[in-house]
Amino acid sequence: MPKKSYRPHKKLNLDEIEYVVYCRKSTDDWDRQVQSIADQINRCVEYAQQNKLTIAQRPSDFAVFETAKDIRDEANEQDEFNKSIYNQYRHLYIIKEKESGKVPYIRPKRRELIKRVQSGQVKGIISYSPDRQARNMLEWWEIITLVDEGQVDLKYTNFHFENNASWKMMLWFWFVFAKQYSDNIAESIARWNRGTMERWKHMGD
Repeated sequence: MPKKSYRPHKKLNLDEIEYVVYCRKSTDDWDRQVQSIADQINRCVEYAQQNKLTIAQRPSDFAVFETAKDIRDEANEQDEFNKSIYNQYRHLYIIKEKESGKVPYIRPKRRELIKRVQSGQVKGIISYSPDRQARNMLEWWEIITLVDEGQVDLKYTNFHFENNASWKMMLWFWFVFAKQYSDNIAESIARWNRGTMERWKHMGD
């Protein structure tokens, strides 16, 4: 396997960054992440306003992130809060992902976002929480490498992060414990399912 070249760290001009909002809520989020996509958007926009950060305008080449069907579905959203958030902020560069984050490299919108970071089109990402961006160590390593190379600045509404060794270590701990928690929940559910099946089998005997 060829060794990946490492580009030395360069300083981003944080005052000139226009941030992209990345939200994720998948059907497998049976753990702590109960925040809806709309709630995550609202929190991220409020965070940007409070911290005087600029969210980029929605680009013209946005079909990979949002289709006409997505827009129709949001227009027919039954929850009035969700609908109002979608309509209010549709002009902004907001990516809404619905694929699971547990398996590496299967989220198409995240893959496209990473490509745009690597090409220099995106230099800042705001998310509700670190585990909205990655719930596996491969994708975590990928995004931290981009931080190390000075290609992207990360902001979270519920976790303070700076691009230095101490905060990268704290972010690593966050990912490790989040993954451990997720794995423990999955194991507990699997045990409960096996136990339930066994009880049903005995009842049928």
